[in-house]
Amino acid sequence: MITESMNTIVEDTRSLHNQFEKEIEPFKQDLWNYCRYVIDTPWEGEDLFQETLLKAFAMLSQIWHPLNTKAYLFRIATNRWIDECRKRKIKVED
Repeated sequence: MITESMNTIVEDTRSLHNQFEKEIEPFKQDLWNYCRYVIDTPWEGEDLFQETLLKAFAMLSQIWHPLNTKAYLFRIATNRWIDECRKRKIKVED
């Protein structure tokens, strides 16, 4: 059973997610293309894309300065890709 306060949180989160989706919409295709470019397979590119969006949304509450949305998304994607390369011990080219 969902309490009234939890129901309010759920509704607020949905509203914030909708606002987030509207804000990132102009950059989604470019981000998808980038994720697909840096990773060999479409499935891993999709995973990187989804992880980037999830982390970007989750980290919004920790941002205390003006934000360049496109740079924010691409920085997260790049850092996730670098982390994955380190995990797999793949050499990253410049």
